[in-house]
Amino acid sequence: MSSIQLDDTPTDALTIGQRIRAARKELTLSQEELADRLGVTQPTVANWESDAHNPRQLMLAKLSEALDVSLGWLAGGETIATLPQKHPAAGYLSRATYHVPVLLPSSLSNIDHIDPDFLLNAAADFITVSGRSDKLFAAFMDPTPHETAFPDDRLFVFDYGRKTPVPGCYGLMSTLEGAYLAHWPTDKNVTNTSSFPGSLLGILAMAIRFF
Repeated sequence: MSSIQLDDTPTDALTIGQRIRAARKELTLSQEELADRLGVTQPTVANWESDAHNPRQLMLAKLSEALDVSLGWLAGGETIATLPQKHPAAGYLSRATYHVPVLLPSSLSNIDHIDPDFLLNAAADFITVSGRSDKLFAAFMDPTPHETAFPDDRLFVFDYGRKTPVPGCYGLMSTLEGAYLAHWPTDKNVTNTSSFPGSLLGILAMAIRFF
């Protein structure tokens, strides 16, 4: 896979949109031709290149293949793409960033699953998060009875793509009375949801503390 140089501008100083445009022009593709390769519309490509919208992680992977450039270069520029894999920052800097919907706890009552349409309609706000999953949502939750683990006000970010708990993890359960935080203890071989009432909506991915 190639790296693209645009005039004398270092590629790590370019935006994602500028890198997409540079790579497309290197292959002498029109926006329409790139859109056809990706199964999207020409205005979508134009919006990416103007940085009006950033492509999602899955589409970034398709773009890197269609444009014959590395995913690391496309997502973060030359600096990220050339970091040694063992570099402490390499794993973090190569992750995608997502605009994660923040939900009110009341919207999580009496539901049995999470999907993108529900999140878009129920979101009260969004927060930018760097992570390994694109199936994230967030909510400010009452941590009771887990105040020892989460003593301060926190935004809990859950991965709704994960529905199999493991010992030591936390998950979000939904019941008719409301949503609550459940914990699967490490000292017991409990890896199912039958110990808790309600439906498991997702496994806790991170808890963000605000000062």
